[in-house]
Amino acid sequence: MIWDIGILWEWYYDERFIKLMDSLCYKRGKKSYLVSNYNLRETMDKIINGSLKFRTVFDRATDCNTAFLPLIHLLQKQGCRIIDEPAKTLHSNDKTIMHIECLRNGLNVPESIILFPSDEITEEMLNPIGRPFVIKPEVGGGGEGVVTEAFSVSDIMNARSKNPNGVLIIQKKITPRIVNGERYWFRVFFVCGKVIPCFWDDITHISRRLSSSEGKLSRELTRITRKISKFAELEFFSTEITQLDNGNFFVIDYVNDQCDMRFQSDSPDGNPDSVVEEIIEAIIDTL
Repeated sequence: MIWDIGILWEWYYDERFIKLMDSLCYKRGKKSYLVSNYNLRETMDKIINGSLKFRTVFDRATDCNTAFLPLIHLLQKQGCRIIDEPAKTLHSNDKTIMHIECLRNGLNVPESIILFPSDEITEEMLNPIGRPFVIKPEVGGGGEGVVTEAFSVSDIMNARSKNPNGVLIIQKKITPRIVNGERYWFRVFFVCGKVIPCFWDDITHISRRLSSSEGKLSRELTRITRKISKFAELEFFSTEITQLDNGNFFVIDYVNDQCDMRFQSDSPDGNPDSVVEEIIEAIIDTL
């Protein structure tokens, strides 16, 4: 049997998101097949013996559970469309590569020092960055390993001790424009060609959709995100962008490929419910 989409998932907080996608697929006449830990082996066997096929796979599992990788590799060999292929997500998660690509494509990024494991760093070298500064691991997401208030070489050495063989990015701390108490910091979603910009407070992590009166702002965020999509080469990701007092936009967190899809009605720091629903619809529209 051929299914329109196989949905791989394992994170507890994805349950509502996955169930809504499954339900909307059914309402749109699309066949969806859920794959989690309990039926992973059974699914593999069915794929191997040819009794089960997917046209598309939506991968919400391999980033945190490598047990799903053999299934993805098998489906890739069969020419199945993967949202998104692990090799592409690995590439886009590399902040050093994405930093360079942003610069190459004319996008503003914070002044940064890329620090390899064997590199030395002095207080004088940090002067152009200023203080406080931000420390980010080269690979990772969800804020893991990020230090947002670093002041000295000792802070860098402490971060390095937690990952001695990893590359660190030392980044100038950016202060966003504030209008009527609202920080102009944004999380913008790119999903199967569609762009959905949201305000996202970098301190409270509370987000909202842009309103219809904020069209000019939305268009610029869309333009930047589409440019990022060209070199990220992913079908589904988010990016963090901020606007400064002088009006310039800076890309802060270049590409996040496993977007947190918790609903705001469940968690205050989740996404507006309508945004999650629109993301699902955008994926289903391409099946």
